[in-house]
Amino acid sequence: MGSVIRQESNQSGSLITSFDALSFCARTQSCVDSVIHTLAIMSGMTFTSSTLINDYVSQVEECERHVSKLKNLDCVDTVFLELKSECLKKFSAFEAGRAGELCVAHKESIFGFKA
Repeated sequence: MGSVIRQESNQSGSLITSFDALSFCARTQSCVDSVIHTLAIMSGMTFTSSTLINDYVSQVEECERHVSKLKNLDCVDTVFLELKSECLKKFSAFEAGRAGELCVAHKESIFGFKA
């Protein structure tokens, strides 16, 4: 079916196929792109509804979970490694830029928004 990779986690030794890893990586990339797109839309708005803010916060939290899980996937598949690296770089850039944008993350993971 494909190469087998080990998922580093509390369930040490669990195995997934490289197809599963690539699929998860693609979903994570889509999640990161979606968060960046939502932030770009919100940045251009003069008024941001609380519903949109809550949706954005949920997107960021889901994206953080995906990225955390992606960091723990280990594989020798070069395509997976390249995609994983690109995805993690993009999310890191998003996190670094997020502090200067609309949303500021506090230590308690509560989001405050600029007026």
